[in-house]
Amino acid sequence: MLMSPIVVSQLDLADVAQPSPTTTRFLEPAVRKALIVIGLFALFAALTLPMFLSTESRDVRVSNGQVAIPRTLLTERPVVLEGEWSIERITQGGVQNRALVKVPGPWEGLRMPNGNKLRAGEAMLYRLTLHDVPAGDYRMFLPSIWGASRVYVDGRLRSSRGRMGFSPTTSVYELRLHDVSFSTEGGDVRLAIAISTYNDIKNGIRIAPLVGTAAVMDQWIALAWARTFYISVTFVLIGLFALIVFFNRRVDRSALYLALGAFGLLGVEGIHGLQNLL
Repeated sequence: MLMSPIVVSQLDLADVAQPSPTTTRFLEPAVRKALIVIGLFALFAALTLPMFLSTESRDVRVSNGQVAIPRTLLTERPVVLEGEWSIERITQGGVQNRALVKVPGPWEGLRMPNGNKLRAGEAMLYRLTLHDVPAGDYRMFLPSIWGASRVYVDGRLRSSRGRMGFSPTTSVYELRLHDVSFSTEGGDVRLAIAISTYNDIKNGIRIAPLVGTAAVMDQWIALAWARTFYISVTFVLIGLFALIVFFNRRVDRSALYLALGAFGLLGVEGIHGLQNLL
């Protein structure tokens, strides 16, 4: 029995080769591109998130100018020294009028025991006693202070920035952090921070100091420098990208403003980052 040949026309082949116009695409090209960008941003954020997680401990609070930090805590994480510090006014005749002030925070407006209110331009001495500190090597980190400042440990001068004075003409500022290393054989450790702010309305300790063992603080400071470097590089890349866009499309002034803003923020980060680099 003979079978009749099957004739396939060119029109039938065209219908098979090409998908029907009613076939639904998985995603439009614009949507795919948007999802790729969002995915890359999420991946980048996930990779850098550990860099910005807080590693400091706020489990203890300073009260009445004193604090007792558990021994295990000092060896695990840097401890933020927040709370009520003791404060005294520094005059040419010595220190006087002890009171309590919150750290972080300004001293302006604080009423002293003699009834006088503190002004922004003063010379003040902060005091704090750390009780039962185990023997070992330690470091204290104090961010930049807008004024002249000194740090004492057990009565010994450990760090100095600028020149302390009792008037705007005798005070010289130096916006630098304090990174103080000290050792103890065990027992109480007395910290003191002297600040002179006659040339600025900013006063007080705006960011609380941190203290920990030398090994713990080494890791924390390395991470803090990595954050500063990461933020600075981000501003540089954003600024360069915006400049490239502006040079290729001069009518787009928004790209120029974005570049100027990014480079401007780079300068702000250089001053207010971990260390004043300017």
